[in-house]
Formats: sequence, structure tokens, C-alpha cells
Amino acid sequence: MRNKIAAIFNLVEEKNALRPLTNRRPIATVPFAGRYRIIDFPFSSLYYARVSSAAMFLTGSGHSLYDHIRSGSQWGLDSLVGGGVFTHSQVDLEERTSERYTYYDDHKNFVDRSKSDYILLMGNKIIYNVNLRSFLEFYTYAEPDVGVIYKKMPRNLFAEDTKASYFTFDNDTEETVGGIQDLKSLSEEENEVPVSLDVMLMKKEKFYEYLAIAEQEEVLVSPTEFIRLAIEADDTVAAYEHNDYTRFVETMNDFFEANMDMLQEKNFYSLFNRTQPIITKVKNGAPTYFGNEAEVTNSQFASDCVVDGHVLNSMVHRKTTIESGADVSHSVMMYGCMIEEDAVLRYAILDKNVIVKKGVQLVGTRENPIVIKKNAVIEESIMRDGE
Repeated sequence: MRNKIAAIFNLVEEKNALRPLTNRRPIATVPFAGRYRIIDFPFSSLYYARVSSAAMFLTGSGHSLYDHIRSGSQWGLDSLVGGGVFTHSQVDLEERTSERYTYYDDHKNFVDRSKSDYILLMGNKIIYNVNLRSFLEFYTYAEPDVGVIYKKMPRNLFAEDTKASYFTFDNDTEETVGGIQDLKSLSEEENEVPVSLDVMLMKKEKFYEYLAIAEQEEVLVSPTEFIRLAIEADDTVAAYEHNDYTRFVETMNDFFEANMDMLQEKNFYSLFNRTQPIITKVKNGAPTYFGNEAEVTNSQFASDCVVDGHVLNSMVHRKTTIESGADVSHSVMMYGCMIEEDAVLRYAILDKNVIVKKGVQLVGTRENPIVIKKNAVIEESIMRDGE
């Protein structure tokens, strides 16, 4: 199927989503689990499905995305025959003008030039390791108009105003989608609903049909919108169930909990499946050093760290230093952080190159972790304990 499938990523998102982590990057390149970016997970699925061409449409500047992906060679997206990564930034439907806006034309041109028979439309903000090879086999066997992927998930894993959707089915077999609904319409007590994972596969001709309608209605080229269009057209929508670890990252609390989930062995090995390893940009480094005074419990460290303090239930990215007497628990530290002597971190998320000065305390709560922006130097304590 290589070169027969082209992937389109809808990375258009709300401007304030996950601030301040997204001040200078889209959600797709927010660091996760020590050494990965969120985009690594769907891109790895493309690699194992032998997809060689992908287009990305995103809000704002795509600098961090370009820097991480480069030519796409890590994921097999640098083919000389019809392949490659094509990025389209500054997408904003609200600010478009008829004279200069090419959003829908850009989609059509990408599909035309890819010379692919099938289009794989994918969303963002979801951490998963989907086996697209099995999904493609399912689609080929069932021969529906379109295929989609879902996972049964409890409502309480999502924010109150979540943008996620869930499917209703035509029959008890849960094979054919009859409707798509907003997940936020359900109460938090609702358990195990079939949540859409924003993955949709269709033939090129069907994509063109939905694209023309989307342009008329001025809606995003997204799995949610296209699934709605397919249902309204009475097209057959076949549903494929994904059973492994999945987490939507729509809020800061989602991001925090997803990192904490990786400290549980069951979740870690469900996401980092050994039969389909997650691929990321290679960065070589020395092993992490643990000093004589270091005490570490249930935490993960990337390479090049120096640890002399106490660390509990935390995720630590590359080149982070935790000095003697520092006490860190239930926290996420990204690349290059410095936690000086006797500093205290509880329920904190530190972006890249943050320095927490000697004796400073950052104490948040599980529901409301303290988030520190990139390159900040923290010299005064911040306490949210008891809120």
C-alpha cells in the first residue's frame, strides 16, 4: 500500500490551548514521557503502515514542528517518489479573505500531487499507538465508504467542555456508525462510550466530495466534520475498535495525568508496544548520573541528567539537574531544567530550561498543577496547597 495512502493532519487548535506550554509551539510538539513529542505517536503509526506522504495544517507558526520533523526521514516520509512532509501554517478560518485564502485548494493540491488512492485524515491532541496496518486490512475487507477508529473510554477522563466526540451505532455489533455526538453532552457518570479517535480513511474520490461540501459550509477539514458529512450523505461508516492506552490532551490536567500514567507499568507497555515501537528524532547522550544522596522512587529519567536529590513519581526529561537536598514529587520537568539545593516541587510542570532557585517551593495540586513557562528563573515560592 506504500504511496497509495496519503495522510492529512488537522492541527488547527484553539489559540489558548495548554498555555504557556504552547506559547511557541503547537500541541503536536509538546514534549511527553521524557524524550518524545505528541506528534511522534501518529507519525510512528504512519511509518508501520508504510505511508510515505503527509500534509499538516496548523494554527500559527510551525517553527517547532518543522524543527522536530525536518525531512520526515525518521518516519519514512522522505521518499523521492511521491512522498514527503508538507506543512501549511497560519491557518485561521475566522480571518480568511476570498482573495488570498487557499485552505481548501491546498488540501486538493496535496491529494492531487500525492497520486494516492486513499486519504487518511487525522486529528491531533491524542496520545495513542494505533496499528494502522490492521485498520487498513479491516477497511479493505469491509469495503465501506469510509472507515473510522474508536476506543471505549469513560466520560470522566475528559474535561467538561471537551471537543471530543462519540459514536452511536446502527446495531448491537458496533460495526457501522449511525451518528456522531459531542461528548460534552454526556454526564461524567457515563461509562465506556465509543469515543472517536479522529482517524478517518476514505478513497480519494470520497475525500473530494466531502472537501467540496466543507468549502461550501466553511468548516475545517477534520475527521469530526468529515464523519458528519459522510453520515449526512448516508455513506457507510465502518468502525474499528482500538483497545490500547489512549489519552486526549486538551487541558493542562490532561497533560499532567498522561505523564503520570506512564509511571504505571501497565499503561507504559500498552502505549510503548514492543511490536510497534514509537519513533522520535534521535538524540544521543550519556546515561543519567545518580549521586550518593539521590533517592528515587517510581520515576523516569531521560539521558544526561544529574540527580543528587529526592525524586518521587516524576517524569524527568534530558539534561535536567536535581541538586542535593532538593525534594521533587509528582512533577514533570522538561529539557535542561535546574532544581537547586533544598528546592521543593509538588505537582509542578516545568517547561524547557527552567531554573528553580535554592530553597524555593512550588507546591500545586493534582487538579491544578503549577506550570512554569520556558526559560523562567523562579526565585520566589508559589503555594497552592489546600486550594
